[in-house]
Amino acid sequence: MVGRTAVPATGLVITGMTTTTDGIQAVSSRVPTRGVSAWGGPVRRSRAAWLPGSTTGRVVVIGFGTYFGLVVAIPMGFLAWTSLQDAFLLRNVFIGLNNYSALLADPIVLRSFGVTLEYAAMTVPLQVVLGFGLASLLFYGIRSSRIRTFLAGFFFLPVVTPVAVIATVWKFVLLPTENGLLNSIIVAVGGQPVHWLVSPETALLGLAMTHWIPGTGLAAILFLAGLTALPREVDEAACIDGAGPLARLRFVTFPLMIPTVALVWIVELTSAAQMFVPVLVMTGGDISTFLPKGGPDFATHTYVWNLYLNGFQYYREGFAAALSLVLLAGLLVLGVLQLKLARRYTHVT
Repeated sequence: MVGRTAVPATGLVITGMTTTTDGIQAVSSRVPTRGVSAWGGPVRRSRAAWLPGSTTGRVVVIGFGTYFGLVVAIPMGFLAWTSLQDAFLLRNVFIGLNNYSALLADPIVLRSFGVTLEYAAMTVPLQVVLGFGLASLLFYGIRSSRIRTFLAGFFFLPVVTPVAVIATVWKFVLLPTENGLLNSIIVAVGGQPVHWLVSPETALLGLAMTHWIPGTGLAAILFLAGLTALPREVDEAACIDGAGPLARLRFVTFPLMIPTVALVWIVELTSAAQMFVPVLVMTGGDISTFLPKGGPDFATHTYVWNLYLNGFQYYREGFAAALSLVLLAGLLVLGVLQLKLARRYTHVT
């Protein structure tokens, strides 16, 4: 055996050479095994392996189709079919679109929709503005990446804290007596105690307070990620041209952040529209006896709280399914409109 030589032109690997009695050298060779190149190294898989016609592509398509069917299509189809019935426990009677017509004429549903809009107005704009300001302060005001990362994690901590825990803490903070933490501060500066969660005028504001800190933290993290992804060359060029920090933030940074702003608005609005746990914990009545209240004089009777009562307290499954689909359709339409407006504004600037 003389040696081992690779022939890249043919893709063969020569494993040895022998000499016969006639003096003719015979070359023995082998075709490289699957997944091994002519040089003995691994072969990169072609992109064609991921196409639907390949084995890997079929596995991906079948897996995604199964997941979509089990998690999305079948539950949504069942929900849509239930909304067309007068479903009460095991009794199902097909009634067509009567649940939707009853929904639009129900004064409690309309009241809960108005309460939800009012709650969103109390929380979303403030959280977006504070989140953007906090992210700008972290990005432009702190040079150390370690300190910035630590503060970002600190501000994100309320986001990952269970909502029930936050609502329970705030329930004791907003006690209507002088023993409440917030009322004790108000009394210390010469004010009068506020009946936060038992007064129709302040109950919804008390619930909004529970969402300000985690909502602001989430917005700040999303904005900080958007600021980090911006091209630094544009900001540096504006700085060379003599633009100050506020001018760069207004005319350079903010227009480039419009898609991120739209994303934050969608996330915050969706969270506000789905507000449920604070109502249950703070103004939902006696949980041990499951008394459905929704705040004094329906002051905290939000849309999702009304959906919960119809589905799990009054057992009106068909009506609750209709409420769910209306909420889903409204959020989808709102999200699409915001993304289109953001895209249009970005193109204009």
